[in-house]
Amino acid sequence: MKYTPDELAHELWHHSLSEFQYEVNLNWLKDVFAMLKIGGIWAWPETQRMFKKTSNRHFIEIDIYTEEE
Repeated sequence: MKYTPDELAHELWHHSLSEFQYEVNLNWLKDVFAMLKIGGIWAWPETQRMFKKTSNRHFIEIDIYTEEE
């Protein structure tokens, strides 16, 4: 599934953070996304989730346990 930074932030944090904390995290994620090159990876180690920037608009989640062949 493809996620924009807004969509990914919503999935990750909308249930667990206050509105202020959510906005701070959303802005931080947008900054991370802007710094990544296409093909760049962002990982959230505590949740063992990893995301790859696939375009100037989207992340996709990648499986950290699948080896590339």
